[in-house]
Amino acid sequence: MNNEMNIEENNEFLEDFILEANEHIENIEMKVLELEKDPDDEETVHSLFRSFHTIKGLAGFVEQELVGSIAHKTETLLDGCRKKTIKADKDIIDLILISSDYIKKICENIPIANDPAFISETDEHLQKVASAEEKAKNNLKTADSKIGEILVEDKKLKPEEVEEIIEKQKTEYPDLKFGEIAIKEKKVEAKDVLNAVRTQQTKSNVSEDYMRISTEKVNTLVDMVGELIITQSLIEQQALSKCDADNVFLTNFNRMTRITRDLQNLAMFLRMVPLKSTFQKISRIARDTINELGKDIDFSTTGDETEIDRMVTEKLLDPLVHLVKNAISHGIESKGTVKVTAYNKRGSIYIEVIDDGQGINTEKVYKKALEKGLIDPDKEYTEREIQEFIMLPGFSTVEVANNISGRGVGMDVVRTEVQKIGGKVEINSEKGKGSTFILKIPVNHAIMNGTVVDIEGSNYIIPTLNIKQIIQPKEDQWVSVQGTLSRIKVRQEIIPIISLSDLFGMSKEHEDPQLVVILELEQKYRALPVRNVIGRQEIVVKPVGEEFSQLGFVSGMSILGDGKVSLILDIDNIFKVKGA
Repeated sequence: MNNEMNIEENNEFLEDFILEANEHIENIEMKVLELEKDPDDEETVHSLFRSFHTIKGLAGFVEQELVGSIAHKTETLLDGCRKKTIKADKDIIDLILISSDYIKKICENIPIANDPAFISETDEHLQKVASAEEKAKNNLKTADSKIGEILVEDKKLKPEEVEEIIEKQKTEYPDLKFGEIAIKEKKVEAKDVLNAVRTQQTKSNVSEDYMRISTEKVNTLVDMVGELIITQSLIEQQALSKCDADNVFLTNFNRMTRITRDLQNLAMFLRMVPLKSTFQKISRIARDTINELGKDIDFSTTGDETEIDRMVTEKLLDPLVHLVKNAISHGIESKGTVKVTAYNKRGSIYIEVIDDGQGINTEKVYKKALEKGLIDPDKEYTEREIQEFIMLPGFSTVEVANNISGRGVGMDVVRTEVQKIGGKVEINSEKGKGSTFILKIPVNHAIMNGTVVDIEGSNYIIPTLNIKQIIQPKEDQWVSVQGTLSRIKVRQEIIPIISLSDLFGMSKEHEDPQLVVILELEQKYRALPVRNVIGRQEIVVKPVGEEFSQLGFVSGMSILGDGKVSLILDIDNIFKVKGA
């Protein structure tokens, strides 16, 4: 029984080690990229040093000797960088990154630490690290050097006195700690060392205001809140049909609704994370790709503080990596810039991958699509439509990648993966000036505010953010073309009416719509005729099934208060529908 408890306890310690080590690896990868841009940034070097030092301590606690050895050797290398005896050049940065990669591999697959081939591989790496260490004139002991740094910062010691104490620790006082030697040599007073130790503890301790909660538990909470909102809608529907407006039950129910809304916002907030970690991984991959190809490319990211649903970020990485690799390897011929930027706009996250290469050669793209039988040879296509051919299934081949500005490799997969998280991919490319791939992703794909409308007897949901106003049109507002109502005049502006026959495939247009919903997108307007507006509510978004996946005007579905499933209208695609 005790053995079982020990195994369970050890597994728990190991899980904690992996979790914390991965957090430090993320910090290392981010800081290394900063160090490459500014090798003299002392704070960045200190941050890297602290991360490897912490990993070493954690590894010792769970008896991961190989991780401890890698972290220790790299930490010592960084110590030379801190003391300015080693220059943080490209070779040193490569060694630091390789060390973090080996630690990451072990965290992903613990048994690999006992694989003789892997051990041999890491030993070879550590020998390279050791040879770089020899360039350092001094080696500070990690824990003591922190006390020394603090005493220097407090102006209680000079840097040369710190080095003198460390040398005496090696020769005269091997059993004493740094602070004890400093006091014995009358360099500082005991209270100074005590204050330095307290400062060190303050810096290293994690704030007790925070606690770790597994992603699985947060996801379960979000799902439960979603089910709560659906159930609440069902109850509300029944209550409204049976209770008076001043009924005490309705008053209490409205109070519960507000609490539920707050709970929903809190649950979604818990799952929101910045794109920093995702952009950091992309930057690392971009750096490796640029070095491998030997191109002169300036890669940068902006907007990494933009927050998005954690579930989305996990599925967003692969499409983004693919777009960045495409831009570097094929969008830019030899020299140029590639930029990834993110921003929040009207309830969606926009991520753009921009390059200043030669752009998409639409003539070659059209020819290739025609050869493969992917398009109608008798149909005329716009420039934008031809650009989007590169995302057609079957268009992505090695041959295309070599001959058509490198575009097309796996782009159908990029679109498919982005669509799975409720997003869209757009292409803006100009020959000779470059290309921009725009991903439009919902901030969260679980809950949204929607307005339910009746269109020809069926209920549909419109994202409330896209509704400018709802009007009951007067006769003199209609603008008729060849006997068909195709425009409506609202405040001196003529707005096109969305054709219901083109949108839903109806046999004929509704002759006299009682209401018109004015939709807004990118400061453009469209008028959608509806029979009635049912109401506005928080809805739980569900992905569409296979049977609805081909409907261009649908972005998702939800269960309403009456228990029936309603489709969520895709405003982006609706704006592409021609007027009646």
